[in-house]
Amino acid sequence: MTKLITDLKQLILNHWKPILVIAVVVFMLSAYADIKQGMVDGWLNK
Repeated sequence: MTKLITDLKQLILNHWKPILVIAVVVFMLSAYADIKQGMVDGWLNK
């Protein structure tokens, strides 16, 4: 178990940028409808 945690820490430390990009893309895809609606409302009420 200790080896797994150590390996996981090392993986995150070495590859935090791609992990961050993937997390942001997943968030944007999951919230796409809300983001699109907010942009449309903002554009129409400028």
